[in-house]
Amino acid sequence: ANNYKWGIFTGFAYDVHFENNECYGSRDEHGIYHSNSGDRFVIRGNRIHHNAANGIHINGDPTLGDTTLGDDGVISFGIVERNIIYENGNSGGAGINMTHVQDVIVRNNLLYNNHAGGFTFYQDTGTFEQGSKRALIMSNTVYLKAINRRVVNIQTTSEKVVLANNILVSSGNYEVLQVWSDYPATIISDYNVFWGVSEDRLVSIGENRTYSLTDWRGFRDSDRNSVLADPLFNSIEKFDFRPADSSPAVDAGAPLDTVRAMVARLEGTEWILAQLDSLPNEDLNRNRRPAGAA
Repeated sequence: ANNYKWGIFTGFAYDVHFENNECYGSRDEHGIYHSNSGDRFVIRGNRIHHNAANGIHINGDPTLGDTTLGDDGVISFGIVERNIIYENGNSGGAGINMTHVQDVIVRNNLLYNNHAGGFTFYQDTGTFEQGSKRALIMSNTVYLKAINRRVVNIQTTSEKVVLANNILVSSGNYEVLQVWSDYPATIISDYNVFWGVSEDRLVSIGENRTYSLTDWRGFRDSDRNSVLADPLFNSIEKFDFRPADSSPAVDAGAPLDTVRAMVARLEGTEWILAQLDSLPNEDLNRNRRPAGAA
């Protein structure tokens, strides 16, 4: 709590689990910062809030490390789940920021009132091979406070991303989803609930070209089963982001087999598929999915 730089920081650390921590009040940067070629990581069940920059920052950083020691400038094979992340980013930085990250599952996280974006997936140096690739962003709830950022931002060299079963709410100033990728055919999005923006500017391609949900479906055949509708949270004022019984998010998610099929459309996703076979199919509160009749 209330450190100057970070709550928890690692560099060149492999096989690390960050579980059930509270990280808050970092005055300069991030709550949890996992950096520099640290493969096989788990970030689970943490409460991360009121940090100046990112809630969670995962950065392979190709500019540092020794390739003779196995440092490839990429962080691979990670699970980020059941974290509650809020009120971060006053000085910039998303709730969950992924740079030079490959083969990652981000699921069952709650992000609310962050000031500089929900999820980002990008690279800022290195080769194309060291860029961010192969991510499943699934079953997260994001209520964005940022006035000048998107809920999901997939940057130029990033590829092979699946967005499924998320509730993504914008502040209304910018689009929910920004796909700036040079590889849009590898970005698969469906079974999401979007809200907070006008119908004509749900998605941006690049920096300024915007699409409605209807146009986005026509352009990329994406989000055929998604809806633009108020998710009807129980109480935003009390930070209760469970959907009410009448919410359009109830019974609207894809079954796990459908998600697997979405991921399998992308080349090289065998690790993600294997994790889906072994991870418990549960929600933020560790309730089993699906619940009820649908």
